[in-house]
Amino acid sequence: MPPRVISMLLIGQLLVVFLGVAITGGLVRAYDIHFPHVDMDTPPLRIFPHFVRDYGLWLCLLPLSWAVAAVWNSRGAAEKNIANYRYEFMGWLLLASLLVIFSYSAWVGYGLATYTGLEKMIP
Repeated sequence: MPPRVISMLLIGQLLVVFLGVAITGGLVRAYDIHFPHVDMDTPPLRIFPHFVRDYGLWLCLLPLSWAVAAVWNSRGAAEKNIANYRYEFMGWLLLASLLVIFSYSAWVGYGLATYTGLEKMIP
């Protein structure tokens, strides 16, 4: 697998992780600002966006470990061509799974931030 493919997939995966954590963290922050105390009108707390906001950057280890394994494998002989395609497929699969995870966390964070509607959020 060419190093260009590995580096572009790695950049895409890391970008998804950083943007997912930033967007989810911003939406959870908007929820925390508008609902600072617990009462009957407060929407239910969802744990997944808070987990992604606090520990989501640890998911950077997945793309980094994939890139190290793909580079290590690509330094072999030409007969490892099928293994190179497997690593490329795994890279695309990892990118898609990261997109799903962070899209879901941003969606749940958006639901938290806009639970009562925009008319109650505007002072």
